[in-house]
Amino acid sequence: MPIDPPQQTPSLPTLARSLCLLALLLSTAVLPAAQPPPAAATNAPAGKPPQEKFDWPAWTIPAAPIKTGTDLSFLPDADALSKRPTTNDTGQAILENSALQLRVNRREIVRGPIPIATTPVVAWTNIVPGVYRITARVKYAGDFQSIGTPIVLGVTTTISNRQAKAEQSYYAFDLAEPEIYSEISLLYEVDPTLSKQLPARRPRHAWHHADFLAEAYPGGTNRPAPPPPTVIKPPHGLQISLSLPRTAYNVGAGLPPNSLRTVTVDWLRCERIAPSLGLTVRHVRTQKRWLRPGEEQSFHTAVENFTREPLTRTLVLVLERGWGESQELTRQELTLAPGENKALTLPWLTTTNTAQFGWEIRAETRAGDKIESSSRDFFSIHQRAYEVQIAGGNHRRLDPFREKESPQNLMEVFAATPGDCAQLLPKTDAWICGMSAVAQSYPIVRAVTSHNRAMGVATHMYLFAGGTGEAVMDMHIRRPDWLGGHPNATDQVYYLRSAAREALQKHDYTQGPFAMPKIPHIEVSLNHWFPELMDQITRDAIEFAKRTGYEGIRFDVGLFAPNRTVSILGQKLPFQETDKMQHAAKNFQQFEQALRRAFPNFEFGANMDSWAYLENVGLRGITPPAPETYPEFIAFAKAGGMFMDEGTMSAPLLDHYMNRFQDALWSMSQKREMARRFGGVYQLFSPHRDGSGHFAHDDIYWTTMTIASGSTYIGSYSAAPYSEDSPGEFITRYSEFFRSPGLRPLTNAEDLIYLDSPSVLWFADTAVAEDRGRTRRYVIPIINPPVHERMRRNKSNELPPPINDPFRIEVKIPAGFRTARAWMLTWEPRVAAIPLPTTLADGKARVQFPGLKLFRTLVMEFEP
Repeated sequence: MPIDPPQQTPSLPTLARSLCLLALLLSTAVLPAAQPPPAAATNAPAGKPPQEKFDWPAWTIPAAPIKTGTDLSFLPDADALSKRPTTNDTGQAILENSALQLRVNRREIVRGPIPIATTPVVAWTNIVPGVYRITARVKYAGDFQSIGTPIVLGVTTTISNRQAKAEQSYYAFDLAEPEIYSEISLLYEVDPTLSKQLPARRPRHAWHHADFLAEAYPGGTNRPAPPPPTVIKPPHGLQISLSLPRTAYNVGAGLPPNSLRTVTVDWLRCERIAPSLGLTVRHVRTQKRWLRPGEEQSFHTAVENFTREPLTRTLVLVLERGWGESQELTRQELTLAPGENKALTLPWLTTTNTAQFGWEIRAETRAGDKIESSSRDFFSIHQRAYEVQIAGGNHRRLDPFREKESPQNLMEVFAATPGDCAQLLPKTDAWICGMSAVAQSYPIVRAVTSHNRAMGVATHMYLFAGGTGEAVMDMHIRRPDWLGGHPNATDQVYYLRSAAREALQKHDYTQGPFAMPKIPHIEVSLNHWFPELMDQITRDAIEFAKRTGYEGIRFDVGLFAPNRTVSILGQKLPFQETDKMQHAAKNFQQFEQALRRAFPNFEFGANMDSWAYLENVGLRGITPPAPETYPEFIAFAKAGGMFMDEGTMSAPLLDHYMNRFQDALWSMSQKREMARRFGGVYQLFSPHRDGSGHFAHDDIYWTTMTIASGSTYIGSYSAAPYSEDSPGEFITRYSEFFRSPGLRPLTNAEDLIYLDSPSVLWFADTAVAEDRGRTRRYVIPIINPPVHERMRRNKSNELPPPINDPFRIEVKIPAGFRTARAWMLTWEPRVAAIPLPTTLADGKARVQFPGLKLFRTLVMEFEP
């Protein structure tokens, strides 16, 4: 058995401890192990009661047999705490400090994961249920301060018909310097039923409907038989592992190559802890991730007694917004027996005057005034979903009580209609989408929109402003002057698509999803001069939204712009080229007004206006045309339109104007400001279309710059280094400081703000100001810039050196104001707002900013 290392909480800077305290989250410090409930040992074999602590010297649990010439070996190591019996040079038996070492094979790691150490299965009868800290003592040789190959600490638990896995990755920047041991750990609830963890909720998408067909089509009598139950062979219990994941360089996604040469493991430990001193808050979760003012929210929380004594504590639910503006929702006494848990649901009705943007709900158990345990969740209140949109967000921390859940609050369904604008309204209950070979139906779509709305996720539909499918071929015969070009398709194309449509009409969805045949694609632009065409589109859009429940439209390839004054048959049309822009603006205004008469909260997005005005705005050294010369842009922005900048997916390309990170940040800020000036929302596209949010250098900076610039994002935010929370949670909570429509660029920010930092930091392009009654607010996002100036040039994913020490920031007090207060918004290491002491002298407000590793924000408010 290993020599037990001293029980020490990992050293955290003072700021980090303050953040954890202020965030009021479940502490991960090692606490004295709780005693098992009296009944816990009833299933244990006679003479061997279940245990609460397990230790494995790493040399006893190699994942593969140790053989000469293999990558795994035993290593004499004076710094190791594990003792291995061996003999010395004279043949005398000794105990030698030893570890298990993996030499990382560069060929093998690009092919698949490499296991290092695996414990025996700990049978359920041999372990006391409860919360455990699983720890490994490791060191590495390789690249420091980079995102490369992580060390993965994993737990696998099994019962007869189910298996559950939990893994957490640790990168070089999480650990000590090379060749120095660090302890990595995670919290895990040992639950022999595998049923206690709160499952994640997932929004639905109409394309992926197999798992809810029975809800969309109830009452079927001929449903396929369910698959046979899974059978997992014993032994059943818990098993811990250390491994390296497959790591292969990918220039498209910006993923790094392997960064490790060796990994050395001293020991693994599984030790029961007390998750709190009293009653433990398992979780608090909002019913809705987003809602409009005047709608009802509800909060679900669960509390458990992990001790062996009955306990009484006070449960308090607190709502918070802005910076520390809190209100207590409920306070009640809870008495729980050992092992007992209790769930509560609390409704909360908002009003039309409820403050908009980000909110936090916190559940706390208290002994007197002392908070013993807490959990929190975040949500948004806003009239418009696009203003607070979160398309997804990744995070690294494992919660023992709750599955990881994306903060996504808007779902877009691509290719929603049978012919896009050539036929927006289906003629039958089920249809094949014109823009893609996908089958849809009203019951399926309604099951999507109702499910998503119940959990606070808006569902918007995609709409190509042209025509697709058989509908556009029919229109080509009936009204060729409505088309912008000839369909590039033969009769055979039409027949293939018609045959698929007819097969769909005969399909019984109670038997399962429709097997979609391969069919060709057709799309043609439409010539939107004609009032009759716009009347048809508008009428059908209203009816389609009524039948489906879609809450918004995201246009593709422009809006309703005319594109020719000579028909495709060569006939001169009674229109002028010079009228195109005004006519397009008028088309959209009439469409928007009609939709909002039917649905006052209906929203609109587009991958830019028809003439892509914002592309002129984001170019350095070029003065853009006056926005008033682009009337469709103005009309769309004034309707609160969202401008998706699809062209930014090419930013990783060397010749793209946003390839340099600093140019990208400037361009984002410029385009966001122009859209916001007229009431619109600016949205970034995902580099190379991959919106999954890789934990890779370029995606991390893209996430950071998107948030710092006040833009929204179509993809999932990447997880953040140095953080346990998701940037998606951060921007959900603090969206008002980045996305408020009143925020305007802080002119000459470099002259007004001085950062006495040890290295150059970026802040001037993203600094903004907003007048709020008598108060003026400055928001100053601060970014530690990348070490390489261009995207896809940092192959090793090296991160900049963190600034761990506080540094001085001075801000000139604006004329007419006399007092100032300041705080820091951060996700390093947790999402929090930290007040900063402020001194005033010589017309300046000064703070000691507590350092930053990658991104933090200074907020300063001035009063007369």
